[in-house]
Formats: sequence, C-alpha cells, structure tokens
Amino acid sequence: MAAKQKGKKRKLMVFDDHIEVISSRTGETALKFSPREMIGSHAKDVGVSVNEAEEDIAISGVHTFDDDPCQPLRINSDSMESRASYRAHQQSLSDQWTALRESLLTATIESEGMPNGQLCMVCEIEHACLRCRDCGPNQFFCKGCGVKLHQCRNHFHYMEQWLRGQEFCPFMEQPVPHLTSTRMWHKDCCSRSVRMVIVVDFHGRQHLANIELCSCQDDALFFVQQGLWPASPCKPQFCFQFKFLDRVESLLLENQTSLKGFCDGIKEALPKLIKDNV
Repeated sequence: MAAKQKGKKRKLMVFDDHIEVISSRTGETALKFSPREMIGSHAKDVGVSVNEAEEDIAISGVHTFDDDPCQPLRINSDSMESRASYRAHQQSLSDQWTALRESLLTATIESEGMPNGQLCMVCEIEHACLRCRDCGPNQFFCKGCGVKLHQCRNHFHYMEQWLRGQEFCPFMEQPVPHLTSTRMWHKDCCSRSVRMVIVVDFHGRQHLANIELCSCQDDALFFVQQGLWPASPCKPQFCFQFKFLDRVESLLLENQTSLKGFCDGIKEALPKLIKDNV
C-alpha cells in the first residue's frame, strides 16, 4: 500500500470525460477516474443533476493539492446549493412573466390607439389627432399645437396622425424647422441666406431643415454649433446629429458590426411609410 507523501504537490487535470491525477515529480498519471462515479450520490443529496455537479468541480484547467491523490475529491456543496437556488429563482420569474402574458399583450395593443375623448396636451381644448412618441409617452396634440410646437423647438421629432379612427400613420405635413445662429453678429449680417439640407437624426430618420447661413464663418462651423456634423466641409447638403454618430461608433467599434449590417439594421427599424429624401 502506498504511504501518504505530505508536502508533495500533484496536478489535477480535468478532461471532458475523465479526471487524471499526475505526479509532479515523475509526470506520470497516478490515478484516472470518472467524476460521475464519485459525485453521483452527493449530487442527489443537494437536488441537482450529476452534470450540474460536475460543472462545480474544477471544470477546466490544472489544480494542485498537498495530500494523497487517492483521497476523495471534495465537492463544494454550497456552490451546488447556490446554483439550485438561482435556478429556482429564475423559474419563479419565468412563471410570473407567463402569468402576465395576456395582460401585457392587451396593454400593448391598447397603447397603439388614441384614447377616447383625448384632448390636446397643449391647449386642452381641441381634440387630439397627433401623437409624438419622441416627446414622451402619451403625448397627444391637435394639429395646430403639434405643428407649432415642433416647428419652433422639438426639431427632428416624428409625429403620427390618427386616421379613420383605426390607426396611427406618419404625419405627412411634418413642419420644416428653421435653424439659425445664436451669435449676435449673425442677425445684422447682410450676407445671410437660407439653404435646405437633409438631417439624419439619432434613429436614422431623414428630415428636411432650413439652415440660415452667412459668409462671416464657414458653413461647417455653423453645423457643428447646431450639434450636426456636415457630410462635406463646403456647402453640405447632408448632415448627421452627433447622437447618431455616437451610435455608429458604439456599434462599429465596440460590437464590431459591419457598415453594411449597421445600415441594413437602421433601414429595417424605420417605419415602412417614412419617405427617404436620398
């Protein structure tokens, strides 16, 4: 019978179908066994399968210990009990979602319609016929208030119109915003001119906008002051919101998405009835 050799380290090699104990001194296999044979009874005690218990043993790599290689391998029962508790918690969450499924579907369908008797959120007099989800949840407006609000401030939002008492469709009379410089000298400049450009917003939607420029500064500088990046340094006709470029950076660099895949994803996410200007 081999005596215990204290202080002699041995390597525990875990493979897909077996475990080997290798002597550090000779490099030879001292013991070879299947973990299934050793942990089956213990796995049954803590209420997990043998496969799950095997994952808790050391599951890949090399391990060392200072005792007899023939000693029983210690199994971390706390780890297996924790896994069983986590699995029970996840199952409980799944059951709760299942119980709410029908109610969630009904609430989603109801949110796609215009509430009965809904008044404009601005004037609170006229009945609402427009909705803007970019303004926030449940933002309904009459036509006059919706157009005025989005022409003077909420630029590049996308409004929808309630038609035939059945569905929301793209509002075909979207106001064209007018962007001008906030610099004091710009108001007195005699070289001011207005140019219509196409703006791509955060969601990849295209908007027409009137840009008021002057010869006192380069066109590209004016676009940057408006939070827009021009497609060309001189007389740009196309520009992008900075937030859209941040989105492009995160997907192309962090997620390694291809440029074609990104463009296809943007196009697929857009409402089918939105008109592209280019």
